[in-house]
Amino acid sequence: MKRAALYVAASIAAFILAGLPPAFAQEGEGSEDGFSAYAVARVKVLDGSVWVRASDGGDWEEFSSNSPLPPRSRVSVPDGSEAELQFHGGQFVLLTSGTDLEVRDLQEGGSVFRLRAGEIRFDLPPDDFAPVSVRVPGGAIAQFPVPGRQWLTVTDSDETRLVVRRGSAVVTMEGDEHRLRAGQEAVIGRDVAVAPYRGGADESAEPPPPSDVEARGDAPPVVVDELQEYGEWVDVPTYGSVWRPRVAVGWSPYVYGRWVWISPYGWTWVSNEPWGWYPYRCGYWLTDPVFGWIWSPYNSFVSIDFVFGSNRYRHHNVFFRPATVRFVPEGRNVRWVPLRPGERFRPAGFARGDARLARWNRPLDAGRVFVRGGPNRREWRDYSAVRTERQAEIRKIRAATPRPDTRTVRPERRAVRTPAAVERRKSAQPPM
Repeated sequence: MKRAALYVAASIAAFILAGLPPAFAQEGEGSEDGFSAYAVARVKVLDGSVWVRASDGGDWEEFSSNSPLPPRSRVSVPDGSEAELQFHGGQFVLLTSGTDLEVRDLQEGGSVFRLRAGEIRFDLPPDDFAPVSVRVPGGAIAQFPVPGRQWLTVTDSDETRLVVRRGSAVVTMEGDEHRLRAGQEAVIGRDVAVAPYRGGADESAEPPPPSDVEARGDAPPVVVDELQEYGEWVDVPTYGSVWRPRVAVGWSPYVYGRWVWISPYGWTWVSNEPWGWYPYRCGYWLTDPVFGWIWSPYNSFVSIDFVFGSNRYRHHNVFFRPATVRFVPEGRNVRWVPLRPGERFRPAGFARGDARLARWNRPLDAGRVFVRGGPNRREWRDYSAVRTERQAEIRKIRAATPRPDTRTVRPERRAVRTPAAVERRKSAQPPM
């Protein structure tokens, strides 16, 4: 009975779309475990838009939040926008308005970037840390060998200003190394000039240790912290510690979002829920008679401690999946349902041009997803309203410190086909 009930509940998230018979994709096959999570970055659009040119050298495309970003991609944040990349699990880099950044390499042992223009701010916490290096204009390389917070800004004269707010940095130029500690800055041009940073002390606080409730989540701290903001970790008899999202009645997973072909992953589910990364990349969705829809990180994270230099870090082994679903072809139709706990992931077998997946695109309605807010962050509020407030605050801060967008390449000025243009093109085609 329980298996039958689970299947019926999962079918709520199944959608039948018309189309042609499937064909196996040329790429995006992956393995049965998926792709290494250390080789994938997560895009977060804080305000405005983000444009990406993938490693295959194609055209610039607009990426939305929760889109996976492969190595060797180039990211452009137009003037008036702001975004963040999450990489190597819990490492982050803020991309301010006018930033042009190349993601050179993403590996378990470290991440490599190239900053062309703009300002970026790294937040590299100790948990699951790996070194980061950034090539800046002029050929110098800034390396961050330990956890910390470092800012990089390319000036109008193509010099780069590096500020070490916390941790340390090493700037290498023509074989010479220049070391910086917390509270110092460097101007990197034809040479490297190191001086005390006079912009004030770093007022950011270290994240508090997880509470007893948060610690119950069978997942790394970065996962527990994010999901805790949008729901609760609860215990269920069969699956142990699981996460219950705070959502409206009638909500189902794999509804609010769209299917996007992203090389090399193939068809990828890009969720419109703000927390729609981990619950759609690993683990399993299931229903419980008491809690409704819940997400189980069942067998998704394997954590081990290791020593790097004089510091001890924790490593989380996890695989990235384009979507934790199985596709069910039904003649000219196809539907998808969440994987059941323990069910093996198999890559989607649909070609890139399959229209059945490409045309699914459902926005997140107001009043569907909630986030903690208000005094003491205990009040549940509609996420749509909170996001609007956060964007207004970002614009206010950005307006106080304007930076001209001096990039040579401006992807937002490139010719982009609008949805209306696409519809006109479709209507001009003769019927099949």
